Amino acid sequence: MKRLATIFIALLVLQACEAGSMETGVIEGLVKLGPIMPVCREGVPCDGVYKGAKVVLRTPGGQVVKRATADDKGGFWMDAPTGRFEVAVDVEGPLPSCTPAQISVAARQIVHVEIDCDSGIR
Repeated sequence: MKRLATIFIALLVLQACEAGSMETGVIEGLVKLGPIMPVCREGVPCDGVYKGAKVVLRTPGGQVVKRATADDKGGFWMDAPTGRFEVAVDVEGPLPSCTPAQISVAARQIVHVEIDCDSGIR
């Protein structure tokens, strides 16, 4: 009887986990930064990635839902509830200047995002 109760509880927990995961999606992105040098030369990339960028997911009203940090390749990911959001990069000061992305997250879907940041180098 105790074993049957344990199995029943385990099934309930699994069902609850599955139900919760059905209401979320995944945001996968890249934060780009450019230019990364004052003079661009032919054959040498003038743009790069924003390592360590502080990425934030906000509701249309500005409420922060999630945060992530871009890795060494400028990539990030986060799970997110369904709905419409803004994905932005939080910066201290005026530069770099990053353009936020408006996205819509659907259940069990992956949303790909690229955020462009201007380094201000000229």
